[in-house]
Amino acid sequence: MARREYVSRFPCAETGCTERSYYVDTTRREQQQTYANQQRKPWRCYRHSGANTLLSLDNPERVAVMTAERVQTDRGNVLPTLYWDGAVDVVSAPGFKAFADDFPPGTRLIVTARIELPTEETSR
Repeated sequence: MARREYVSRFPCAETGCTERSYYVDTTRREQQQTYANQQRKPWRCYRHSGANTLLSLDNPERVAVMTAERVQTDRGNVLPTLYWDGAVDVVSAPGFKAFADDFPPGTRLIVTARIELPTEETSR
């Protein structure tokens, strides 16, 4: 017999937004914890959780700069590979992929995303 699932839906905390999140818990206790977490920190959709990184008419360009660096663990060991900003070893997006370990420490990866709106001539 399949276990019962407890589904909870929460609207985005931003006024006027119609996005919803769905949480599935396997016990009532987990569901109660989900509700408690929502009271403490209401859910925001992707568009409203990182509004300063969202490309828009008002914000048509974003630049991210990451540096290849060695990472030291809690025990003082230095990891053998390099990481971009100490977090990820490979960064990718449409059109490129960059492994931090392929470059010397201190290398900066600068990624620019820019929206270009069509002009009257190009939209025909």
